[in-house]
Order: sequence, then C-alpha cells, then structure tokens
Amino acid sequence: MLLMVCFQNCGDFSLQEEIMRELALKNAAEEMDAKLLPPLLAADTLRVWSKNEDPSYILRSIAGDQWSFVVVVDGGVSGKIISLDSGTDIEEGKVLIENGLVQVIRRQDSILQYEEKLQGILPADGTPTVIAVSFGSSAGDMLLQINGRIEKAEVQSTGVPADFSNLSKNTYIDSRVSNYIIYAGNSSSATSGAAGGKLLHEELNVMSRYVARSLGLSGVIFDPSFLDKDAPTTKESLEFKAAKAVFESRCLSCHNGLTSINLSNLTEAKALKNSWVVKGSPTESLLYYRLKGSSGSHGPKTMPLSNESLSNEELQKIESWINSININ
Repeated sequence: MLLMVCFQNCGDFSLQEEIMRELALKNAAEEMDAKLLPPLLAADTLRVWSKNEDPSYILRSIAGDQWSFVVVVDGGVSGKIISLDSGTDIEEGKVLIENGLVQVIRRQDSILQYEEKLQGILPADGTPTVIAVSFGSSAGDMLLQINGRIEKAEVQSTGVPADFSNLSKNTYIDSRVSNYIIYAGNSSSATSGAAGGKLLHEELNVMSRYVARSLGLSGVIFDPSFLDKDAPTTKESLEFKAAKAVFESRCLSCHNGLTSINLSNLTEAKALKNSWVVKGSPTESLLYYRLKGSSGSHGPKTMPLSNESLSNEELQKIESWINSININ
C-alpha cells in the first residue's frame, strides 16, 4: 500500500470537504437504517400500511394515546390529509395542507378548547412529498418532517393544555392519498419509539426514506443534523491528540480525500480498521514507516514527497501514539 503524504495544496479543500461530508451522511444513513428499519417494519404498533401495490398489507384496530403518520401526498393536494380522533372534536391529531404550508394540529375537546399547531413549508415544485408526523401523549409533544427534513419551528398553542387518553381512534384518510403508514400505541407500556407508537425523529426519517425508495421518489433526505448529533464522542488519549496534530499540520493538505489515505477526521478506530497502524508496532505501521523508513519488509521512507522530513520530535509523537493504542 502506498501512502501519499505531501505538503502542497493538492486541490479545492472546500470541494473535498463537501465530498467527505456527503460520504459521511451516506454512511450514517446506512447505519441508521440497518439499526432501526427491521424493528420498525416488525413493530406491533404498526397498525395500518396502505400502499399502491398492496392496500391491505397491514390493517389492525387502532387504539392508544400516541401515534405517528408517514404519508405521501401529490403536488396540489390541499385540505385535511390524514387524522386520528376519539370522536368529533375529541383528541384529534391531523395533518392539513393549506396555502403552501403543512400544518400538524393536535386538538382536545371543545370544552377545553386546546389546540397546538406545528407547521412547515411544502415544497413548491409540485412533486410528491413525504410527510412524517409524531404525536406523543403529552401536551406539546409533536414532531414533523417534510421530505426527511426536521421542522424546528416552535409549537403554537391556545387553550388549556391536556394530555391524550388511551382510547380507540377513528381514522380519516383523504381519498387522494394512496400511500400511508400509521403507528399507534400506549405510553404506559413504552413512552417513545416504535414500541410505543410515538416514533422519534430518527425513526420518522428512516421510514420516510424507506417509503420514498419504494416509490422511486427523490428529494427525501437524511437530515444532516443526525450526523452532527451522532458524531463520535470517544475520548481521545493525549498521545493520539499529539500525533493527530502532526498529521493535520504536515499531511492533511493532500490526504483529505484526494488520495487513498484520507486523514480527515482521523480516529484511532479508523486507523486500525484501515490497517494504517498496528498497535504497539510503529515499524509495522503504514503511518509511521512511510515517514521514517523501516528495516523490515515494508520498504523505505517515501513521505513526504515534496517537503522536508518530519522532525525527530514529530516522529516521536507518532511512535508514542502507536505504542499507546489499547483498543481493538
């Protein structure tokens, strides 16, 4: 394996950062799907799944105090799209489309006159849109995603706050909607996630993209905020931090995605997984012997290509790090 370490500007850093960001998003989405999709598809709280090719795929009675929708709407649709309620104007959760806005509304009975609203902007291109909504049992507990994007607007409310109760629900689906999923459950048995019927943002996103793929829809994304939230939090050793600083100052100008060895966002786990280092053996480690040389079978020093060699102090930091690695 050839380690290309050099020290001149080898390309457009902004472009490379964008490429690496896209790759990180793709990997994170695949990991989330692998973890969450199987239990979502098998959950007992999955009550209804109507789709073009098999309208009766799942049909169970609906009862609970919290529920979630994933619904596909065509461009130009307006009015009430989907709702669950316990009776006329009693404990209703619904999705409306009006004046280019997706409105998620949570209502209690006419006596309390409690209403909450969460809204987002409907795409203006007229293409089919995947809307994902979650209602918790507690007042104020609503989530909304439009084409996978998390809507972060504040919930607006009027009247006296009141929680939902565990009752059977009536279902309304607009006749122009042919693809929709409903989860429903009881908060007393499980307060969040597919097991309770109240899908979290991660689960709403997984199902939104799953439905979009099944229908060949584009434009439904893995929200970038998931990547930022789920960034690794493993504590870095002082030895690794010192070695990483050397790589970033002396090697990253080229090894940022343009070559086979990408030292961007380097972690010990990444270095081990890619066989760039052998813990406890610097002279057997690619990230060391290409900088210093080796008397073994790996060959002489070849890096950096167009700049002065690393100092003994810099090499010592890399050596100390490799000797200190204690993870598998």
